[in-house]
Amino acid sequence: MEFLARFHGRKGAVYVDSSVSPASGTRPASPCVYFTTHLDGNEVVESMPRNPDWAVSVTDIAEVKKVGGLGWKGKIVVGWATNREVKDGIEIVSRDGTAYRAMALKERDELFNRIVSMGQQIWESY
Repeated sequence: MEFLARFHGRKGAVYVDSSVSPASGTRPASPCVYFTTHLDGNEVVESMPRNPDWAVSVTDIAEVKKVGGLGWKGKIVVGWATNREVKDGIEIVSRDGTAYRAMALKERDELFNRIVSMGQQIWESY
């Protein structure tokens, strides 16, 4: 499933992929979440690229956080001032402490729900 986003200001997409086979290097075993900037025109490449910008196995995810920063009032003001829709992000922290933050996610809540629903983990809410 594709979620258009930005990572360090670069356009790309976050993918939730349950069809990736185990491989060496930075590609984790199935299922995984990864971000890639490898674009084919306006469309993101269908299969997982050889070297995604980051990838983490669902079983290696320690935390998933919704990132906002602006309250609803701030979103209205910033959206009005820039004449654009303000989009939030998500932060995924792996078991080794590495944090991956994807911003400008239009479908942030859908991505969050997808990640939380996968795997054998039991999640806590604060």
